[in-house]
Amino acid sequence: MAELADAVKSIGNALGAIFRHLLPGVLALSAIATARPFWFVKVDVSKAEWLVVLGVLAIVIGNVWFVLHRYVIQQIVDWFFWFCKAEGGPKRGEGYGVGIANHVWRFFSAPNVSEDIREHIRFRTSSVVLMYITAEVASVAALLAENESVLRSGRWWVLGAAIVIFAAAVWQNYLTRRIEGKVANGHA
Repeated sequence: MAELADAVKSIGNALGAIFRHLLPGVLALSAIATARPFWFVKVDVSKAEWLVVLGVLAIVIGNVWFVLHRYVIQQIVDWFFWFCKAEGGPKRGEGYGVGIANHVWRFFSAPNVSEDIREHIRFRTSSVVLMYITAEVASVAALLAENESVLRSGRWWVLGAAIVIFAAAVWQNYLTRRIEGKVANGHA
């Protein structure tokens, strides 16, 4: 039974890595193919070499988008929360950089925090990142849609939906920050 639990945990960890790094690339490629169909005229998904090329592109684009999002866009949102003295995250009395370092240290070294709570925070964090990236990808696709694209006629609806999704991601980011703060400050 323990072997099955370990196997399930291993699969979950592998899927988590795929979720974080491949899915944004698949989203981006799908949005690009929808918005800029001219770029994909020669792509033939019935040929293995095209699937390999698209897979490599999805991994590269997904990783780059994830990193740029996490350490630019989401960092700006986090700094804004810190500047506005929102609960959780780095403490306001410290400089932002020092506060981040101290917050991460407090969060990961917090004693007596159940693995269920840590897993919940990891899942929420990954979900928030996916929400942000979905909104960003939809925005870019709507703004860059070619005349022949199915997005062209509904681009403002797509952009509106992207704004709503981005706002929801900011709200969930705030809630996740509050939960992390409780853990980091020993209230879990």
